[in-house]
Amino acid sequence: MAKRKVGLVLFWIGVIWGFAWGILGSFYGASYRNGMTFEELEQSIWATTSILSFLWGFGPPLAALVAGVGLLLRTGTKGSTVWKLGIGVFIAMIFTTASGQMGHHYPCTR
Repeated sequence: MAKRKVGLVLFWIGVIWGFAWGILGSFYGASYRNGMTFEELEQSIWATTSILSFLWGFGPPLAALVAGVGLLLRTGTKGSTVWKLGIGVFIAMIFTTASGQMGHHYPCTR
């Protein structure tokens, strides 16, 4: 019974987390729509090397992972399956990021 409740809580944490980073990301896009150049962006909190930019890039995939693990726990899936999914997705994210296949391309308007 406790496993099902934890699963439900994890699911909603993942959903809220994903929406929160989506909303924060809209502020990032607004920076470009308002005519901010790439050099100006690098001086803001949204600089490509900042922790906020890193969290914004990995926020939605990690939120989906947390929500997915929550759903697996809620449905009563075996613990080993949950761990395999979580570790597998996390390793895939790290591998694709390290190989440059999942990078963010910052649009320069000027």
